[in-house]
Amino acid sequence: MLIILIIDDDESTRFLLKRIFKRRFTCAVIEAENGEIGLKALQEFLPDLVLLDLTMPVMDGVETLRIIRASTIFKNIPVLVITALNEKNLVGSLADKGISDYILKPIDPELAFKRIQNTINRIIVNTNKSDKKENFYSKDGLYQILIVDKNADFKAFFTSLLGNKFVIHEASSGIEGLNIFTRYKPNYIFVSDKFGMLDKKILTEKVREVAEDRDVSIYLLTENTKESSSRIFFFDGVLNKTSDPDLFLRDFSKLVLMIVDPLEKIESVVTSSVPNFQKLIQMTFFEYAKKEITIIELNEYKDTDEYFCLFTKISDVEEGVYLLIYLSGSEKNIVSLTNQISINIGCTNKTANEIFKDLFKILVEKICSVLNEKGYSFPSNILVELEPMKTLIDKNWRINISINSKDNELFSIGFIFGKL
Repeated sequence: MLIILIIDDDESTRFLLKRIFKRRFTCAVIEAENGEIGLKALQEFLPDLVLLDLTMPVMDGVETLRIIRASTIFKNIPVLVITALNEKNLVGSLADKGISDYILKPIDPELAFKRIQNTINRIIVNTNKSDKKENFYSKDGLYQILIVDKNADFKAFFTSLLGNKFVIHEASSGIEGLNIFTRYKPNYIFVSDKFGMLDKKILTEKVREVAEDRDVSIYLLTENTKESSSRIFFFDGVLNKTSDPDLFLRDFSKLVLMIVDPLEKIESVVTSSVPNFQKLIQMTFFEYAKKEITIIELNEYKDTDEYFCLFTKISDVEEGVYLLIYLSGSEKNIVSLTNQISINIGCTNKTANEIFKDLFKILVEKICSVLNEKGYSFPSNILVELEPMKTLIDKNWRINISINSKDNELFSIGFIFGKL
């Protein structure tokens, strides 16, 4: 069994990382709230992997890493640092001190899992610990699930969806469920809300008592998640009891396995990055056209026939998503903008379209830089195409940033997402 040490003063970060380890790997997780306590845990447990926060009281991560690498006993233990986005430069300076990788705060569970998995896979390869590889995941690669529900049809539905990936145990009462848990120790338990509140409370308390130090997650199955949310303090979460297989699997993956749909994930990342994009757009327009611009609310153009659109489609193969970025404006406004750029940069040998494309490429590169910081690997070679605006107007538009210059030139920058 792998031994993992998490050194971080933020209890919520430790909790989230511990959940990732416990749900994805067979391992023991040790926690420490600062470097001083972490070094004592190193000596006591000699972990296979250390996750180390850079900013902590008492002893920070930089000093802790220095001591680890100076020790003949600990120097070869892989260290994965935990850092905020604004500390990326510090991470780069620590590369020569032998860090294995880094995780950005706030923690993205799926991205963190990928980085952790890559690091642990290297541990297995580098040390040739084939016995650990065999025991790395649960037996036969399958985790065990217990569903406690009186509804035979839903249990059959549940098993048909998850039986190829998990060992499913079924129970029709709390007593039967507790007996099955005592015998098989499943990793996950799902309890129907059709049982009385007292029955559910007794079952969950007994399970945790029997489980002792073993990590087990207990979820409430309910058809009304909103009404149940205030009464499930002894559950780890609420799963929507739907008969729609796609909806059920999506919610199960997100809640239990913490696997976020890649399309939802990139939309969330891009949406949260819009303020950064707006600043980049304003700075870029001012830098090249010496034009101050204002972000405005504009849902659609009145006459799309007059508007042209530059767009590029870039893909992250590993994440399985593509991002289409476009920049649109009327011919009159494009000519006005590019004439000003031509004067400012002393470029008289390019057409308005060429200058507009150059500006767009610069914007896309800056946007990709922000997204790359969040774990996406979009290519640097950008192919830009020109189309009438109306050819790109469809229901797939997700995010649109409309801008207005001090000369009342109107432009729009937008994002469309899709799965590869």
